[in-house]
Amino acid sequence: MDRLKDTVRQFAWRHFQSDELPLDARVINIVSLIATIWTACIFTLRVIQGYSLIYLAFMLCAVTLFIILNIICIRRRANPAIQAWAVVFVVETAFPITYFFTGAMNSGFTAAFVLSTSILFFLLRGRKLAVMLVLHFSVIITLYTVSFLHPEYATWHEPYVVFLDNLCNIIIAGCIIGVVDMFQNHLYRSEHSKVEKESAEAFRIAAELAQARDELLEQERLLSVVNQTAQMLLNPAKEDLGDVLYSAMAMIGSTMDLDRLYIWRGEDDGEHIGYRVFSHWVRPELSGILSAGNNDRYAYFNHWKEQFLQGKTINGPLATMPSDVRDGLAPFGIKSLLIVPVFQQDEYWGFVSFDDCHQDRYFAANIVDILRSASFMLVSAVSMDQMDRQAHQALEEALRASQAKADFLSNMSHEIRTPMNAIIGMTAIGREADNIARKDDALDKIDGASAHLLGVINDILDMSKIEARKLELFPVRFNFAEMIDKVMSIVDFSIREHGLQCRVDIDPEIPPILYGDDQRLAQVVTNLMSNAVKFTPEGGRILLSAKVIGHDGLVDGACALADSDAVSTIRVSVRDTGIGIDPDQQKQLFSSFHQAESGIARKYGGTGLGLSISKNIIEMMGGRIWLQSEPGQGSTFSFEVPLQHDDNSGQASGAQPAGQPETGHPAGLAAADTVGANKRARRFADEEIPDFSGHQILLAEDVEVNQEIVAALLEKTNIRITMAANGLEALEVYAADPARYELIFMDVQMPEMDG
Repeated sequence: MDRLKDTVRQFAWRHFQSDELPLDARVINIVSLIATIWTACIFTLRVIQGYSLIYLAFMLCAVTLFIILNIICIRRRANPAIQAWAVVFVVETAFPITYFFTGAMNSGFTAAFVLSTSILFFLLRGRKLAVMLVLHFSVIITLYTVSFLHPEYATWHEPYVVFLDNLCNIIIAGCIIGVVDMFQNHLYRSEHSKVEKESAEAFRIAAELAQARDELLEQERLLSVVNQTAQMLLNPAKEDLGDVLYSAMAMIGSTMDLDRLYIWRGEDDGEHIGYRVFSHWVRPELSGILSAGNNDRYAYFNHWKEQFLQGKTINGPLATMPSDVRDGLAPFGIKSLLIVPVFQQDEYWGFVSFDDCHQDRYFAANIVDILRSASFMLVSAVSMDQMDRQAHQALEEALRASQAKADFLSNMSHEIRTPMNAIIGMTAIGREADNIARKDDALDKIDGASAHLLGVINDILDMSKIEARKLELFPVRFNFAEMIDKVMSIVDFSIREHGLQCRVDIDPEIPPILYGDDQRLAQVVTNLMSNAVKFTPEGGRILLSAKVIGHDGLVDGACALADSDAVSTIRVSVRDTGIGIDPDQQKQLFSSFHQAESGIARKYGGTGLGLSISKNIIEMMGGRIWLQSEPGQGSTFSFEVPLQHDDNSGQASGAQPAGQPETGHPAGLAAADTVGANKRARRFADEEIPDFSGHQILLAEDVEVNQEIVAALLEKTNIRITMAANGLEALEVYAADPARYELIFMDVQMPEMDG
């Protein structure tokens, strides 16, 4: 039963309701079905009424032919007009023929003619309907006229047959007409509903097309504005980037009907990202809270951090965002918001925000893409400007450094030429002198000029090592007080020579034994003391002080002692009552190759490298150095260094602690150390000279004059010296008898094989 129902339902849908069939075809199908049912009912009634076999055979043939014709038309999807004319043909032929067989005017055929007339109205339109109605009514009038004038032609039946025939025809015809009318109304409502839906869809499509058109127009306007802003930002004639950015953002904001644009620079501290406004635009007519800028208003929205780092935008009405965001942004009058993160060289730079303070809206995807490009363009302009400024600054610094080096080389030619002239001149004078006193005086002056020249050369070498990052520290355990005493012995002669008063104040809390590079510390203190002596007029005062200012941990760069964690920070200050230093000069005083202005440099001399070298040494030790000075009021140079110490303070002064490896410096002492060494050597001549008889050293030195100097210096010690002209020769001599030599003293740069 269910299968039969499904079959009937599918048949009805396929032939009467399917949108694949034209409306006329569906009407013809329902009319054909109803006509077939009607004729089948009439045929059954006629059989019951006992009509003649000739009439029944004719009616059966007509019904069968009609059914076959409709099946063919339905299966082949024939033209609805052909199918309609087939129905009309059957009606206009079968009805007149069967009229007299069924009793003419006495039968119920009147209802059949009403039905046939209705069928014509259902199937035909226009002129065809008018022609067929005239023909149809003519046939009906003719049939009724003939049956009225010639009643003998009509077949007469029993009264109950006539009664039954009239009743059945009226009922069947009425039901068929009603069913056709219902079907037509159903078709009308169905088609009307489809039309309404299609109209609504058409209106929707039209609205979408209008919106798409508006979006395209907006997109075209925005693209045009972005192109204009790109030309503005790339225009080299514009020097003030702030004005250009403001104009570009104003054009974008006005085109998009926005109220504010901000460029935010992100600053990541590892845990949070804070933001500062780099540039912004606000609609001019806004005032009060709507135009108030706040550089920190996004600082606490760190839950957006991951979205920003992934390049995701924030887009939509403020009402749709989390409560903390709403609470944070509502005071600024924001209704809708678009935030576009921006990256530079694959690193997160910050974002650009677009504020709408008048309406709730989402920014369309195509608009977001354009604004993303515009944001990247704005930030790129900022980055390019910063790079240009940095490049310009670097160029200026390079030019200044180049000029400083040029000035330095010009000054060095004087600093080197002056002692060289003295050496050459005094050599000639000493050679021609006819008495020992005159020769000794010439040698003393040659010694002083040589020491000065060596100091200049050592400063240059130290500076070149610093610039090449090859300056090294050689930490040892040392006695701080003895280190200061050695410095004072070096500068003592100059202090007395300039007629200055000098006082040394050493904090007794300073541990006696410290761990660090004492030679480099002495070099720094000597440089500061030499400058103080040089720039302090006769009768002036100099104070050298050293004290402990704290006990804490070592900083990066400080010398660490493996078996001690005790650290003291030592501050050393050199204060003088000299000429002082101008504030502009103070800014560059610790820079490489910098001296004071040329007049002072010529008057007092010097390489101008001492303070720069001192600054690098102190910073390598993990400390800092600074200056306090006023012109005419003197200067105070100070430095602080963290130094480790232990409790092994009972060791002999200057002695190497047991188990501590020997350490030393590369060839070449600082200028002040060399001067002091020479002066101490002259005082040492009056004391007992140690005797190294029985000991032997190997000297590797390729310069013959240097070999002679070393031999002469050590001659009075009775030590035996074996000479080697280069490193390869020294290696061969040592390999021949390793136990013979207690010390190998060698140069670094030699032919064949270096040190």
